Amino acid sequence: MAVNYLYAGSWLDDSGKTGGGIRLYRIQENGTLIQKEYVAGHIAAGYLALSADKKFLYAVNELKRRPNMTETEGSIYAYAVDTQNGLLKELNNVSSCGVFPNYLAVSLDGEYLYAVNYGSEDIIVRSRKNEQGNYVLERIYDESGMTAMGICKDGSLKPVEAMHIFKGRPSMYYPWFQASPHPHCICLSPEGEMLLVADRGCDAIWTCSYDRDKKDFINFHKYKTAQGIGPRNCVYHPTLPYLYVVGEVKPYITAYRYEPKKAELREVETCLTADTALEYTQKEDFFACAHPSDIKIHPNGNMLYVANRGPDTISCFRISQKNGSLTHIKDVSSEGSWPWSLELTGDGKYMYVGNKMSGSISGFTVDEEGVPHYSNRMYEAERVVCLRCLTV
Repeated sequence: MAVNYLYAGSWLDDSGKTGGGIRLYRIQENGTLIQKEYVAGHIAAGYLALSADKKFLYAVNELKRRPNMTETEGSIYAYAVDTQNGLLKELNNVSSCGVFPNYLAVSLDGEYLYAVNYGSEDIIVRSRKNEQGNYVLERIYDESGMTAMGICKDGSLKPVEAMHIFKGRPSMYYPWFQASPHPHCICLSPEGEMLLVADRGCDAIWTCSYDRDKKDFINFHKYKTAQGIGPRNCVYHPTLPYLYVVGEVKPYITAYRYEPKKAELREVETCLTADTALEYTQKEDFFACAHPSDIKIHPNGNMLYVANRGPDTISCFRISQKNGSLTHIKDVSSEGSWPWSLELTGDGKYMYVGNKMSGSISGFTVDEEGVPHYSNRMYEAERVVCLRCLTV
């Protein structure tokens, strides 16, 4: 009988010293969570990724600076997973060669890890003389980019071997998030051939592939979204050639049909994730509107879910098996404040929602139609921002 475990990654507390880390829960047959381990409380574990063989887990340390230290880069940690009990053993950690690493993807053969460094919203201001000989001030933003690093046979990480820095005109629809390039996710297609990066800052989707011999990212294609979408996360359909990208500034999902060998996309449709009254229009308070955070698909491929911060709901959409289009079915309360991460068990029977602001994980049972129902189970998990299920 399969056994399910749930890993929960948390950001550091306001001191920046403790309170982050990774919690491990065993999922009982009835969906109840039993905490088994808490490790790495000193890291801002904003994203977790498991290898395809389930033997290793990788976590970002989502930092730019540390208390009482000069500014420093983020890092990525490697852990061995004991498949008998889910416990973690740290293997090593390496620099992300950037600030605020926030998303990871492991190659299907387990030989490479791909990551993005989000950069940060703060700037350096310096003076320079322009072409007319006048002194002016210029604003310099942190670099943001994606990296590739090799994985050793024992699961430990090699240093970064390739990097691509993102350029482009920022959207500026919501300047705090969109004043420079800000890649927010990197995803590998189910076939393992196409990498996708969602650039929230420039309202752009990038596709490419990685050439291991040349140690370089190649075959780039850029796809613009409507201004102000702020693409944040994506998910690939498990069996059909469709992927779905959810925005963060405006609450929209865009469905694409993709060609993995060519790393090309064709837009199918765009639809709201929440009520139109909750769309951000720059006329209302930003945090009073709907700002999606995570997107997942049920293991059977029939239902798609989006977490909406603001209204604190989970939107449920039925996926057409003919053309990948979406039909809204229902919105369900996340039973917490500011839902940041969704995760389902491998059999699709249970869903868990990490609510960052309320510091909780809420548990749901999923019915035959794929609609989640709150199970009246709530678990404390401070600043939880990433959930990852392991089925062994």
